[in-house]
Amino acid sequence: SGILRVGPLMEMPEADFDDVFAVNMRGFWIAARHALPHLQAGPERRRTITALSSAAALRPKASSGAYAASKAAQEIAALQAFRADGLRVVATRSFNHSGVGHDEHFLLPALVRRALAIRRGARDTIHIGNGDTIRDYLHVADVVDADGTPDPDAALRAGGMLLVDSGVQNVGATTD
Repeated sequence: SGILRVGPLMEMPEADFDDVFAVNMRGFWIAARHALPHLQAGPERRRTITALSSAAALRPKASSGAYAASKAAQEIAALQAFRADGLRVVATRSFNHSGVGHDEHFLLPALVRRALAIRRGARDTIHIGNGDTIRDYLHVADVVDADGTPDPDAALRAGGMLLVDSGVQNVGATTD
């Protein structure tokens, strides 16, 4: 999860930079900090925190500016949580995903709702805005199952951080 303000990092307004880091990095830090005592009190196997990162952290585009930097910072903070506090970390760099229960104001559920309206005869067209944009989407269940490791617990014990990167592993998607 996170927010994106498009534009080169050094040309970005300070308020946009602050907003992106407040949500993408500080939001992760606040959630992890508040979860830490509960995770430490639980069984060792359940002491895992997930960082919802982005492929932009590793392969930033010129226009991804503060977003890419904030997601890279989030991964570093997650790794520090392992090193300092012993938390196991799963960092995901998954593409957009959707699934059962996804709110109808998001793109895929909205498109399904519009397509069903056509099927019922309530409308004859779907307006989607910019038709030139290409995006990959994954089902949320595939994201959850996509670590690509036969024994994720062993990977977490060995290195403390497991990276799930749909852009590298082609988890139902294409690379950029």
